[in-house]
Amino acid sequence: MRNQLTDLPESYLRPEELAYQCIALTKSAIDEDAATREALLFILMEKTTALYAMLTDSAEVSSE
Repeated sequence: MRNQLTDLPESYLRPEELAYQCIALTKSAIDEDAATREALLFILMEKTTALYAMLTDSAEVSSE
C-alpha cells in the first residue's frame, strides 16, 4: 500500500522515524501563525494516523 501524500510505500519509514517526525511537527506548530499551524497540524494528523496503523499492524502480527 502506498502513502497518498508522498506516493512512497507505507513501510518506507520505521515507526521510530515516523514518531520523530510527529514530535518535530508538534514543536514546529507551537511557534507558527494560525495558517501555518493549521497546515502543520493537518500533516501531523496524517502522520499520527499512519504511525497508529503501523503500530497496530505490527501488534497484530506479533500476537498471532
